[in-house]
Amino acid sequence: MKSIITQTGSLVNYGNIISMSVEKGEILDEATGQTTEKVAVIGTDITGETLVFGAYDSFYTANSVLAEVIKWLKNNAFSLFEIPPAKEMENAHAV
Repeated sequence: MKSIITQTGSLVNYGNIISMSVEKGEILDEATGQTTEKVAVIGTDITGETLVFGAYDSFYTANSVLAEVIKWLKNNAFSLFEIPPAKEMENAHAV
């Protein structure tokens, strides 16, 4: 069984995910209660619920994270994937 840890620390069973994509939209910051426009890696589970795995400032960063998830799935190297924090990913791609 493969699982994904979201940026907020939720554990998601990948077997229950029917699709994953990158979309731009309003994301609620649970700490502040404010919404901001972000680019998110999202998934839809078998019940039709949309899950936010991680939110980033750019399409480039979000697509890079989704590419890492796909690489993880193809390699079947380990059974747990942790979505990287936004700050870590934004710093990695800073020019």
